[in-house]
Amino acid sequence: KKVYKVKMNNDFVYLFGHKYAIKELGVKNMDLFLKKQLQNYAIKRIKELNLVNFDVKVEVQNMKSKYGCCFYTQQRIKLSTRLVHEPKEVIDSILIHELAHFYHPNHQKEFYKFVYLHCPNYKACEKYLKLGGVGFDPISE
Repeated sequence: KKVYKVKMNNDFVYLFGHKYAIKELGVKNMDLFLKKQLQNYAIKRIKELNLVNFDVKVEVQNMKSKYGCCFYTQQRIKLSTRLVHEPKEVIDSILIHELAHFYHPNHQKEFYKFVYLHCPNYKACEKYLKLGGVGFDPISE
């Protein structure tokens, strides 16, 4: 059976893995708000991770088939808007994955060594996302 995941509706939204009432946030344009939250978090977190010695341009866009992509020759990454709902630990795993591409453009052995060195729980985060992330609805199971 397909598991139904609800990340947001008219009453609530998940933001970084925590559930908030929409009226509690007091936001007029929720999509823009969420996009900016993810972009600001990613920019700050990339600096904290200190894995690259240059400023990485971060774009946030609606992507259905993946959570991130890297354009290493342009020093930029693109993140899916869907990530804003997930816990920061999961977002960090995607950031580390994308930053690893600046050193190893393809998914070769050295690439994954880098990823696991900086994110030992990468496989668990990947599995979590494959299961659908936050918003598990046991009634629909």
